[in-house]
Amino acid sequence: MEVKPNLPTITGSRRHRNYYADYTDFDKLLLAYVDTYNSAKTSEQSGEMLKRREFLRKFIIEDQMALGKFARDTQDSAKVMQLVPGVKAWDRDRT
Repeated sequence: MEVKPNLPTITGSRRHRNYYADYTDFDKLLLAYVDTYNSAKTSEQSGEMLKRREFLRKFIIEDQMALGKFARDTQDSAKVMQLVPGVKAWDRDRT
C-alpha cells in the first residue's frame, strides 16, 4: 500500500521529486572498487568488471586540499610519495 501526499494540484505549477544520496560506508565503496580487479575469471567477466570499475571510479573523489596539507605537514616529498601511492610530491624554495 502506497500513501500518496495530499497536495492540491495548482494550475500552471509543476510537481517534481528531488533525489539524494549520501555516503554511509565509504570503505565499502573502496573495497567494491578494488574487488573489480580480482573478481574476473573469464574475458566476458573482465569486460563486466571493467564497466563496473569505471562506474564506481566516478564516486571516488580526489581530495587535493587534503593531499597538499599532508605534504606541508610532512615536509618530506619522498615520504609523501612513499605513503600515498599514485601521487607526485615535490618541494620548491621560495625567494
